[in-house]
Amino acid sequence: MKKRHSQNSIIPNFRRMQGRASGKVIYIVSEGKLTERSYMDLIVDLLADELSDVNIKYQKPKNTTIPALLKSAQGIQRQPGDEIWIVLDRDEGNRKDEKQWQELAHWESESSNHHIAISNPRFEYWLLFHFEEAPRKEDAKSDSYFVKKSYFPKYDRKKRVPSNKGKINLKTLDLAIRRAKKHPCPTPQNPECIGTGMYKLMQSVLKVAAANNKHLKGQ
Repeated sequence: MKKRHSQNSIIPNFRRMQGRASGKVIYIVSEGKLTERSYMDLIVDLLADELSDVNIKYQKPKNTTIPALLKSAQGIQRQPGDEIWIVLDRDEGNRKDEKQWQELAHWESESSNHHIAISNPRFEYWLLFHFEEAPRKEDAKSDSYFVKKSYFPKYDRKKRVPSNKGKINLKTLDLAIRRAKKHPCPTPQNPECIGTGMYKLMQSVLKVAAANNKHLKGQ
């Protein structure tokens, strides 16, 4: 399997093929610059062969506020079939403005290719689903909990997630998706709900990978 990380720009040999799964771009506008990005890099590496003709492209918002995330997403010049995902947490104090959540909901409703993955209290809640059936909110907010439970030898949310495929792999990803689906996840209409919408983004990536892999095998 060839290793490849997600790209900040279209990869040199990337090509779009009309009417096919290949050539698709999944844009991710994320508030997190380290944990979320390093996690996605790991998933992309695990699916390197299946995503060989699919591009995961990061957009950098000016800051981590909802208006900045929306502005970055709205500035993307996507083609039909491309997806745009806004990835954010609920734990920031400046996200108590109901109008901002309404604007986020409006953007999502504008297109079937607009998506939002909210984690409450934070992205680490999604990581815990790789190891636990029903994580506690308090544990997701504690970096030391990941070390205490031996999920990672060390963990710091201000740094990159350890690239340990023995801990985060396609098997634990499948478990995380199935576990997270059992819990109501936060939405712009209900951001206070404890849970994570990351499983929806992962389902989309896996769906695209499967379709692209089927196409490549049929060439």
